[in-house]
Amino acid sequence: MNKTGKNILIGSFAFASIYGTMKIFFRKKSDDSNLENQELGNTTKKIGKLLISIPKSKKESYPLIYVFGGIDFATPDWMLQQVPIEVLSKAIVVFAPYTSSFESVKSEALKYLSDNNYKTSSSSLIGYSAGGTNVQKAYNNNFKFVGLIDPSTNERYLSLPFNSKTKMVYNDSNWGGYPAIKSALPKLDSKIESSGGVAEKVKLRHSEIPKYFFDKFKNEIV
Repeated sequence: MNKTGKNILIGSFAFASIYGTMKIFFRKKSDDSNLENQELGNTTKKIGKLLISIPKSKKESYPLIYVFGGIDFATPDWMLQQVPIEVLSKAIVVFAPYTSSFESVKSEALKYLSDNNYKTSSSSLIGYSAGGTNVQKAYNNNFKFVGLIDPSTNERYLSLPFNSKTKMVYNDSNWGGYPAIKSALPKLDSKIESSGGVAEKVKLRHSEIPKYFFDKFKNEIV
């Protein structure tokens, strides 16, 4: 075989080797991607007025998140639609109407989880609109994360001991029909910020803020 033929043969073997390695690499990346996709997802269960979302992935324990909705359209089912799959795949999320107290929701949810052998590792509390009042009434420093989403509020809650685990997103312009709430929100903003938390004023409509909030803080919530 002449020199040119040898070079072509060597080049062919080299290409085949590289091609084979690349096929194995991309097949592994594809398999990893499929595995990640299989781990995403959740199932839901109606328990009285509650809607409980459970991750499909099997773990020893899960973060537990209580989410209170608001008046009219902000039902547990609607609030579920605002939460990204990244959160629903990792945490147990209990969606509750604002008309239920935190203590009653907690009692009913924990009974269901205990009866079905689900264990939790931490608790977080989030409220939207009228549900923000439920959060402020039940507030304490033991929660991993406390979220206020364009919340109904009152100046009496300015005395709460907020800390770095408290996050709020709001637009006081959405509360023009409720002067007391509109006036209290910027003050609540200042109190949360001065306590080490995060408060962000946005220009979004009231109904647009929940999805924005959950996308913004999804990594901190779980």
